[in-house]
Amino acid sequence: MVSSSNKYYLLEVNIQPSLTRINYKIDLLQDFVKLVVEPVLSTNKGYRPFMSMTHDIILVEPNMSHLQELYNITKNIEIMQYIGNLKPWSYEKTKRFIEYGPSENYYYKAIILGSKLQGIIGMYKDKTTYYNLTIFLNNSGQGIGTKALSLFLLTIDVSILYADVLNSNEKSIKFFMKKYPYKIINNIHRFTITN
Repeated sequence: MVSSSNKYYLLEVNIQPSLTRINYKIDLLQDFVKLVVEPVLSTNKGYRPFMSMTHDIILVEPNMSHLQELYNITKNIEIMQYIGNLKPWSYEKTKRFIEYGPSENYYYKAIILGSKLQGIIGMYKDKTTYYNLTIFLNNSGQGIGTKALSLFLLTIDVSILYADVLNSNEKSIKFFMKKYPYKIINNIHRFTITN
C-alpha cells in the first residue's frame, strides 16, 4: 500500500520469509518500486533513493546445472590461489565436488544471484574440531559476499566460525575486517565470526 500526502509517504510490503520464493517476490517488489513508488517520491524535493534491491541472493544446494559456472570459478587461479593455497581445479574435480555433495565435515551452499551461480559458501571441520568458513566467489566488491554470509549464518547451528585468510589476500582481509575481530597467526589473519 502506498499512501501519500503533503507530509509523508508510506510504503508497506509483506514478504514471506521463504528463501525459495524470495527471488520472485523481490522481482515484483523491484517493479513496484520503479513503476509506482519512485515516481511519487521523485516529486519530493528531498527525495533520495531509499532502498536497494541489488542483492536478491539465495543459497541453494549445488547441482549439475551449476557445473559450468562453478568450473569457471574453480579454474581461475586468481580465485583459487587464496583458498588454502589450492591450485585451479579440473573440470572432473569440480564435477566430483558437486556429485559428492556436503558431508559430515563439510557443509556448503551455492550462491545464486538472479539465475546465475556466483560462488560457493561453506564451512568445514578440521582436525582441531573448530569450523572454518570458505567462500569461492566470482565477483568481489559488489556486496554479494556480505549478503551470502548473512544468509549462510541463518542456515547453520554453529556459534563460532573462523575464517583463515592468507596475508596476501588483501581483498578478503578488507572484507572481514569491516565486521569481525582477528588475530595474526604466521601467514594468516584468523577472523572470528560469532553467529
